[in-house]
Amino acid sequence: MEIHVDTGEPQVFRLAGRFTYQDNDGFTPVIEAAKSGSGRTVVIDLERLDFVDSFGIGLFLLASEAAKGQHNTLVVRNARGAVGRIFQLANLDVALSVEAAPRHSVSESLPRVGVRVSPLRREADGGCAVALSGRLTFADHETYEAALKEWVCAGCKLLRIDVSELDFMDSAGLSLLLLAREELERNGCAVELLSPRGKVAQLFNLAAIASVVKIRDDA
Repeated sequence: MEIHVDTGEPQVFRLAGRFTYQDNDGFTPVIEAAKSGSGRTVVIDLERLDFVDSFGIGLFLLASEAAKGQHNTLVVRNARGAVGRIFQLANLDVALSVEAAPRHSVSESLPRVGVRVSPLRREADGGCAVALSGRLTFADHETYEAALKEWVCAGCKLLRIDVSELDFMDSAGLSLLLLAREELERNGCAVELLSPRGKVAQLFNLAAIASVVKIRDDA
């Protein structure tokens, strides 16, 4: 990924190419600008950005939180093509200040049902399995984090998370899944995601989730 900077106020960072986990260091100036001073506006222009993976989404959210911590404003604009679709599917306009965001978010047409987490079960091969259904968003983080503590304490070597009945996931929900993978792997437990469907599968594909978590379709 290339980053071009327009100095002045507001400061504008123009991203071009593909934004992936390999660009962590390159994105550091954006985060530093977001948490510099107070009452400033920092703009990220994505007109020439062709792709962003789940790691890149996480960095956008990190920059936004850094800006809020200093009472600054981070504005993202000109998300187009595949990047625009992932912003829409992940409902990033809820977590970020996105210019020219779609008038109707994806979630508006979906039922307001929170996430449901099945009880953990142990399988014959020694692995463990759970199933998520409904909608996984930031509003469900307490339910999800309580389940994550149970999964970690179970001491499994492999956890299969069935997401076939998950109807919707926003950017925060995606971050929660990646948090689970990180926490479980730190405790010696591998993670597999099973059978994503519909918009969740589209989000996984656009965010290149398969590059960081094993995905299996058991259909």
